[in-house]
Amino acid sequence: MPANLNRTVHSFFRPFACDERGIVIDAAGPTQKLEVREASRCRNDPMSNLTKREIVLEIYQKTKFPQKQIVDSVQQTLDIIQNALASGRNVELRNFGVLEVQVRKQRIGRNPNKPEAEVVIPQRAVVKFKSGKILKQELKKIDLVKLQQT
Repeated sequence: MPANLNRTVHSFFRPFACDERGIVIDAAGPTQKLEVREASRCRNDPMSNLTKREIVLEIYQKTKFPQKQIVDSVQQTLDIIQNALASGRNVELRNFGVLEVQVRKQRIGRNPNKPEAEVVIPQRAVVKFKSGKILKQELKKIDLVKLQQT
């Protein structure tokens, strides 16, 4: 593998690595032929979205449990949270926050293209997130100038 790689990550099927630009360098098969793929699997940007895949890979790097087992555990956790919210229950995760189901009232909206036409927006359930104490403390440490530049 090239020497200018930032990190090596193990995918579900085979290892790959990221260069300094976030380009994926993939060791494909026994010949170790390098293949360049999309940078979506290799985000070093701290402001990019965190994906379920990145959660699985981070847990794998810390625990070395089989990735299939980690994927199943993460998916089951998300399914339980989703089912609880869909049934109207709030989800409280200590030190992280609370996912709360709220009901938005029916209201009248306007189409910006046709302001004279009123549109009825029906009553609906939405999920509101309220951050916990530790998360609030961590959010205060974010460099807001850098965050606004992205």
